[in-house]
Amino acid sequence: MAARIRGKDWSSTVLGPRPQWPLELTTTLGLILDSAFPQSLLWGDDFVTFFNDAYTVILGKKPDALGRPYREIWAEAWDEVSGIVNAAMRGEASFHENLPLELDRGSGPQKGWWTFSVSPVRYANDEVGGVLVTAWETTKLVLAEREAVRQAKELERFSALVPEMLWVTRVPNHVAWANQRMIDFLGVDPTTIGDDWPSIVHQDDVQAIRLRFEKALSRRTTFESRHRLRRNDGQYRWVLVRSEPVLDADGDIEGWYSAATDVHDWHVAMESIHSKEELFETFAHSSHKVLWIVDLETQQIDYLAGDTTHLWGEQTASQLRSWSDWLGTVHPDDRDRQIDFLPRLQAGELICEEYAWSAATGRSARSGKRCLRYPIGKAASAASEASPSASMRRTISRSTWSAWSRVRRRAWPAVFGGAASSPARSRRSSSS
Repeated sequence: MAARIRGKDWSSTVLGPRPQWPLELTTTLGLILDSAFPQSLLWGDDFVTFFNDAYTVILGKKPDALGRPYREIWAEAWDEVSGIVNAAMRGEASFHENLPLELDRGSGPQKGWWTFSVSPVRYANDEVGGVLVTAWETTKLVLAEREAVRQAKELERFSALVPEMLWVTRVPNHVAWANQRMIDFLGVDPTTIGDDWPSIVHQDDVQAIRLRFEKALSRRTTFESRHRLRRNDGQYRWVLVRSEPVLDADGDIEGWYSAATDVHDWHVAMESIHSKEELFETFAHSSHKVLWIVDLETQQIDYLAGDTTHLWGEQTASQLRSWSDWLGTVHPDDRDRQIDFLPRLQAGELICEEYAWSAATGRSARSGKRCLRYPIGKAASAASEASPSASMRRTISRSTWSAWSRVRRRAWPAVFGGAASSPARSRRSSSS
């Protein structure tokens, strides 16, 4: 650009030949030509325009602008910028950030955003001789910020739809963002908690959380924990937390994306189920009667407990794996009456049968005819009473729910007590 200025014939312009230019003009011109920032210099009342090489990017494909009045070069935006330039000629400097302007840079009018400073250039007598403009386009930055705002609003709307509590951690123990569901649950904005996070966790779970997190941190792996979190009403509720690390270009952790699901009702229900299972196991193994569960689809015996050795002998009892094995123990005189046993049960019939069976003990086989009476409850009844609630179903894992589904398809213990879910019925049936 310096060569173009030296090579141009300025004698026909209002400035006259270069040797006649004032010192303030040539000094300022030298400064902008050595600058890497896009700069232009507007001199005199006509705003004769000079600019550096970096400014040519702003001009785009406009016709040669060197030495032309500024109002002619940017005629399409003069109404918006004339007040700014005229104020600078009066000695008023100004700064404008992300000012929207529609400019024609040789490819038709295009809207963009610009940040620029405007400063007066003074003579030695303090009068203003020109205006220095430093400008750069911020269109991409403005659009990127708007897109970030749009995505943030979308995230807010989406996070309000999911049942989980969501949050983002950027530095250790500092939550940068949390969705409204988590704020409502805690009754406080997690971004304000910081190192005081143990205050919202049950004291018995704090140390375990620290150990799990240190392990995930050292291995750069997913953090998972089930612990108690204090709700806004002071109640501690069980939550399932999962946090994924965010790695930077060097593979170091720069933050975590986390989600927590309130599984309190499910947790309490499962504890109750486990307690009842332990009680049932104790009862089953101490009973002098025989209890079993048969899968109606596969006809496999899934559970067998009680005084099985007394009935069949130790070896025979250990070999009972299916309903056909069971039928093999029934005395031949009674076996035909038991063949339609399972279809009748599956149809919903409450069955009470009496039959004789053959028993074998060790190597010496012995046959005897004994009578056995057993009631069997309807499979549908057991399944409906054992099924978890709809609200729990949303939080139970796929494998757990599959296990529940299998139970729903089975006949509950075909024992001397009917359906296991109704002990009162069992006692009544066995006494009948």
